[in-house]
Amino acid sequence: MDHMGTQNEFLEAALDVVVCAVRDQNRCSDGYVPVCEDMMLASVMSGGAMPPAYAFRYLITAGRRLDGAHVLLERTRALVDELKPINDKNQAGAARGFFDDPPIRQRFFQMVNEAEMTIIALHRAMKMAERASMELRLAEVPLLPEGVQRSSKAIKTIRDSYEHIDDRAMGRVGHGGKTSEEALAAIMQAREGLLGERRWKYLDCSVGIDAEVTTLMVGLRNYLWKLWVIASWDRQDQTR
Repeated sequence: MDHMGTQNEFLEAALDVVVCAVRDQNRCSDGYVPVCEDMMLASVMSGGAMPPAYAFRYLITAGRRLDGAHVLLERTRALVDELKPINDKNQAGAARGFFDDPPIRQRFFQMVNEAEMTIIALHRAMKMAERASMELRLAEVPLLPEGVQRSSKAIKTIRDSYEHIDDRAMGRVGHGGKTSEEALAAIMQAREGLLGERRWKYLDCSVGIDAEVTTLMVGLRNYLWKLWVIASWDRQDQTR
């Protein structure tokens, strides 16, 4: 192992000791641990082991987006848990019987909103992680987790379907505004995907809202933490 890698591993282990007690307290039921709290605690309690200002701002922003996406994910799951048994009783698929009840209607639209904002925040965090090697100019950059690379296209496609929901509501898809029945899938698949299969779905892309996306978020969280450690060491090394 090269000298730089050994130094980074030593600093990561030292910072893990600093934050481990609070990390265990903050651990969510699915195993995700908010990364912003690790970053802030490491900065406050480690005697100055923190990245330079530009890297601090960049990584805190990426971490905040990822932590926020997980909060929204938990809300999405809770609403799916609440509405799925009701949906299962209305397997015919018609609006009548499911959307006739105002409270159910309101909870359904809230579920779609939470799912939409989860994907958008997660996509932004992923893009920041993907660009980190260029933006932060680090001496060493670890490889993106395989799960992040594998899910990138699906997350972006589903995110695009939400971001351009206004065009898709009118049956338009693509930059040229081409009319297509496929565009309506973003509207129609929320009930089928989230309540029927516990998945975000759009066309041939899908991501599960349970273990699949948790694994993705945990991998991305750990990657951002490693970038924090490397950026912190780079700063210390430059001051010697």
